[in-house]
Amino acid sequence: MRRSCSHLLLCSAAVTWCVGATAGAAVTAEFLPPQDQYVVGANVGFDAGGSNTKFGQGFLAMTSGALDSLQIGILYHNSAANGAMQPLHIAFYDITDSTPGFAHPLGPALCEWEVPAASIPADTYPYSPTFTYSGPTVPIIAGRSYAFVLGTAFSVDFNAPYSVAGSFAGYDGGDALRADGADGFEQGWDMGFRVDVIVPTPGGLAAFGLIGLALARRRR
Repeated sequence: MRRSCSHLLLCSAAVTWCVGATAGAAVTAEFLPPQDQYVVGANVGFDAGGSNTKFGQGFLAMTSGALDSLQIGILYHNSAANGAMQPLHIAFYDITDSTPGFAHPLGPALCEWEVPAASIPADTYPYSPTFTYSGPTVPIIAGRSYAFVLGTAFSVDFNAPYSVAGSFAGYDGGDALRADGADGFEQGWDMGFRVDVIVPTPGGLAAFGLIGLALARRRR
């Protein structure tokens, strides 16, 4: 496969940035209302008429950096329903170029990883642990819209392995999404969440932005 010089230069910049040109972690998007405002919920991993329910949240990035971690406002791990100890699957998508409105074509995931069930507290309703991403660098660019989606490998037909809670308090940067298939359908409420990024040093920020935009163009 032939690669252009610009692609090679971007890869070189990415390697240079990853070596250690970071300024630290920062919040790029957050919606964590008080716990008494979580008044709506959704089941993750439930068999709904043959579909495996997946839910997530769209958000607008406010700070550029490399994806670092995700926290969910209220996440319930039902130990009885999760007898198979299914991990929680997390996928991130860039939805900037999708048509605003009811549905967002998700396209290929920017990254995916799984959180072992044993590391998620069961049968309580706390804020989730911080789920740290440790794969290849995923640029998150300020001003672009993204979505994360939570799921399981297979569905359960009685109760759900995991549940999330949300609020109608209002988050302006996106909407909760149901994404059983290739599209994310807006739900009219917002999941509690926080997404952190690792921020490049000022000297590496421009190159990092070019990397993110080049990757976005390649996904179109």
